[in-house]
Amino acid sequence: MKTPSTVVALLFAMSSIVTCVAQTNANPNSFDPYVGIYKSKPNGFVSIAKFDLGDGQNRMLFTDFKSGTVRILSPSSENSFTAGTGLLMNPPVEMQISFVRNVSDEVTRLVWQVGAARRVAEKVNLRREEISFSSGGVTLSGTLITPTARGSHPAVVLLHGSGGLNRYSFGPFPDFFLSRGYAVLVYDKRGTGNSNGNLEKATFDDLAADGRAAVRFLKSRKGINAQIGLCGSSQGGFLAALVASGNRDVAFVINLYGMYVPAWQQELYRAEAEMREGALSETERAEALAFMKLEFDVGRTGQDWERLAAAMRQAKTKKWFESVPHFSDLNELVTDWRTVYSYDPALTLEKVTCPVLALFGALDNSTPVPQTIANMQRALKAAGNSKFTYRVFPKGNHGLLESETGYNSEIPKLKRFVPGLFETMTIWLRRRGAAIASLRSLKDKTHVVLTARRPEL
Repeated sequence: MKTPSTVVALLFAMSSIVTCVAQTNANPNSFDPYVGIYKSKPNGFVSIAKFDLGDGQNRMLFTDFKSGTVRILSPSSENSFTAGTGLLMNPPVEMQISFVRNVSDEVTRLVWQVGAARRVAEKVNLRREEISFSSGGVTLSGTLITPTARGSHPAVVLLHGSGGLNRYSFGPFPDFFLSRGYAVLVYDKRGTGNSNGNLEKATFDDLAADGRAAVRFLKSRKGINAQIGLCGSSQGGFLAALVASGNRDVAFVINLYGMYVPAWQQELYRAEAEMREGALSETERAEALAFMKLEFDVGRTGQDWERLAAAMRQAKTKKWFESVPHFSDLNELVTDWRTVYSYDPALTLEKVTCPVLALFGALDNSTPVPQTIANMQRALKAAGNSKFTYRVFPKGNHGLLESETGYNSEIPKLKRFVPGLFETMTIWLRRRGAAIASLRSLKDKTHVVLTARRPEL
C-alpha cells in the first residue's frame, strides 16, 4: 500500500518533528541499560523508552504516568540526562534525570530532579525476549516483554500508526501496560527494522493479518493467559477493528485517536486543518477541497482524468497544492482509491463483539472525532456490542498531548499527555477484569535483562 499524505496520522502527533538531532544517538543499543519502568512510592511509575519516530534515529523518552509529563532526554554524561521546558525544548534545562548502578554495573534506579524537588524510583524486573513469527509469507521480528512474577499474564499487542514504524515507535504505551501487569508484544512493521516484506505494497488487510498473527503467537506462549488485547494508535486504532473482527481470541480493543470514517473523508478533514494552520483563507481552502473532491470522484469512477489533469496543472501555482494528494496518472489514482481512500473502517466494527475503549482529543486535526464516535456507536450497535466506552479530552491533540490549538507547530513546546489519560485506561482495564496480574506483582528489585532468541513459528 502506498502511504499518501492522506492517511498519514502522526504517531503521538510527533512524527513530523524529526530534526531534533541533539536528542538522538547513533548507537542503537546505547540507551538499553536505562530502558524500562521505574516504580516510586506509593504507587507511581515512570517510563524510560527507546523511541524511534520512524526516521531511524534513536531517542530516549521520559514519561511520568501520574502527571503525564513527557520529554525527549538529552545526554549530559554517561548516566545523566537533561530535559527542557517542553517535549523538544532543550535548552533551557528544566529537569535532570540521573541513573544509579549497582556493583555489577546494572542500572537499578533513577533520580528525577526538577528544581529543589527530588524523586527516586526503583527499576522493575522485566523479561525481554527477541521473537519472530510468520504472517503469510512474511516474517515479523519483535520483542515480547513480560513481568517476572510467576503465573500467567494478560497481554497486549501494540498496533502501529501509518508509515515505516518499528517496535520502538510506540513511546511510553508498552511501558504503561507493563506497569499494569500486562505482557506486551511489539514488532517491527513489515518492511521495517528486522521484519521482511514490502510495506509500500501492503494493504490494510495485510497489516491486519500481521496483527492477527501476533495474537496467534501469544496464544502459543506459556505464561500468557486468554486475556489478549489490542491497543492501536492512529491508523493502528482502526486496524484493531480488522484484527478483532470475528476474532474470539481478542479480549479487548483500545483505540487511541484512530479514525472511523471513510479514508477520503479523513483526508479532507486533515487537509483543511493543515491549511488553517498555514493561514490560508476560507476561499483558498474551499478551492483546495473542491479539487480533492474532483480527485476522489475520478478515482471512484475512473472517468474525467483529462479534466483532473488540467485542474492539476493550474493547481501547481496555488498555496494549497502541497496540502493535497497528487497522482501521476489515472491508474495510480484508481488503485489508491480502491486500496486506500474508499476504505471505511467502521464497517469492520460491525463484527467486533469484545469490549472497546476509544480515546480522543477534541483538538485532533487528523481524526474527525464527532463523526468517528457516531460511526463507532452505530457499528457496534449493529454488532450487538454494548461494551463501548469513549472519552474526549478537551485539550487533546492527535496524539493526546495537552495542546492549545492541536496544530503540529505546537509540538516542540508541549509538556504532557492530557490529564486523566493513563488513569482512564487503568480504570477501564480494571473494570473489564482483564488485568489478572496485580501491580503488587511488580518487584522493586534490580532489573535483570534476560534475552533469548526464539525460532520462527
